[in-house]
Amino acid sequence: MIAEKIESVLKSWHQTMRETGHFPFELFQHGLAELEDAARMARRLEAKPIPKRLRTIASTDPRDKVVDLAAMRRRSKRPGTGVRT
Repeated sequence: MIAEKIESVLKSWHQTMRETGHFPFELFQHGLAELEDAARMARRLEAKPIPKRLRTIASTDPRDKVVDLAAMRRRSKRPGTGVRT
């Protein structure tokens, strides 16, 4: 969604320049407001904490396999049976 906002602003600026040969200040202000909105959305996404159950400790060794720890935890017990798999 953020990328679409940025792309639409750039496309409208480019299209206007190609069609009219000039760049109206109103279009610039509107596009700038859209870009500020996209930046606000990106900051909100960055600020959201990752739930504890989804956090993993990353290995820096490229030979290590990527493991989905959250999926492993979900499979660790069968609900209702108390039996570990």
